[in-house]
Amino acid sequence: MSSRLNQSYWYLAIIILIYMVTFSGRQILSVSIESIKLEFQVSDTLIGVVTGPAFAFIFALSGLPMGRLSDRINRSKMIVIILGIWTFLSTLGALAGSFWLLILSRMGIASVEAGINPTSMSLISDIFPPEKRSFAISLYTVAPTISAVVGLGIGGWLVSTQGWRFTFLALSACALLLTIASIIWLKEPQHIKDREKNIGDVNFFESVKMAWKIPSFKWIALAAGLTSIAGYSFGMWSSVFLVRSHGLSIAQSGAVGGLLFGLTAAAGTLTGGSLCDRLIKRSQEWQIGVPIIGLAISTIVGIIYFQFPTDTYFNVGDNKIPYAVFFGMLYSFFNVWWAAPIYAAATHLSPNNMRSFTLAILSLCTILLGVGVGPLLVGLISDLLEPTFTNHSLRHAMTIILFTQLLGIAFFFKSKKMYSTHINQQKLTE
Repeated sequence: MSSRLNQSYWYLAIIILIYMVTFSGRQILSVSIESIKLEFQVSDTLIGVVTGPAFAFIFALSGLPMGRLSDRINRSKMIVIILGIWTFLSTLGALAGSFWLLILSRMGIASVEAGINPTSMSLISDIFPPEKRSFAISLYTVAPTISAVVGLGIGGWLVSTQGWRFTFLALSACALLLTIASIIWLKEPQHIKDREKNIGDVNFFESVKMAWKIPSFKWIALAAGLTSIAGYSFGMWSSVFLVRSHGLSIAQSGAVGGLLFGLTAAAGTLTGGSLCDRLIKRSQEWQIGVPIIGLAISTIVGIIYFQFPTDTYFNVGDNKIPYAVFFGMLYSFFNVWWAAPIYAAATHLSPNNMRSFTLAILSLCTILLGVGVGPLLVGLISDLLEPTFTNHSLRHAMTIILFTQLLGIAFFFKSKKMYSTHINQQKLTE
């Protein structure tokens, strides 16, 4: 068992590296916007559409067919193929002679990248036993945070010194080396090679209905989507809030968001996953209970963060740090407690031959609501409040959006008993 577990962590390390490399492309694109805009002479609106809703929409919808394909074929090979195609498309983007070719490469990347999460989490769920699965998934889901530090830090330096094309080519070279390494080392573990893959003659839409009929899953998916509205909004608007309401510079707010909030979110992700694995030994309800606790605490400290008085800060060298930042760090820490346990819960609920597809449905809810609705809704509320609250309209808009987490908590509560009952029945039939 020990050698198998060691092998599992080795597989997990490779999968995490793949996730980090592909996710870094989004961060590097964000720090390349000014260079790309200058070279191709395009508007902020066009860039915003391409990098925001358009990417999210394609990414979300592509996840379903990619998840279904993952349930039918060897997942390790699929991850390698996805990484190879991603490398090719990233290279095309770096060599694009027009902005429209760059758009096409980014849309292609969105469509193939959508298969990484459901396929990887499905593989993780098979190589780790249920009692260690939440922590394993938390290790995987912390990869974007590390990617943000690498992408924004090293990527930003490369873009400023070598240009955006060189930076993307360097990333593509890293992805190519990782593709070769994955071909050599990322093999489907022997003890799951014979896992049943056939979904039979069930068509695509019937598969969606089957997944949605899984006890508690629809409530979990809706709760995750509602929760993501506030989470993604925080990631998008929190730095802007620090500039407008607390007077930080763009560089200072970026450092706070990228380092302080990013690192505490990473710690929170690992804590939530580890705590869940410990508590489910007592009761399966903790699989949902841990997310509920995290969200309840984060809602309270989030309200304090956005409503904390201005002009209350301490100095670190020449930089002023608002005391409100401590509550922002607490929000970042507790708000992510739901992610690893809920994705792990989805793997527990779904049958083996529908695991990737079920995870893709869960991701669809979080991305469409979180990325597609959250930041836009905050902007609309802020604009409506601006005549009354002027420069502080954003702080009230973000406070209002936090209440979507209460809806998420309510749906998680509704699913908690159903989830526990379903899992316990599964154990009795095994």
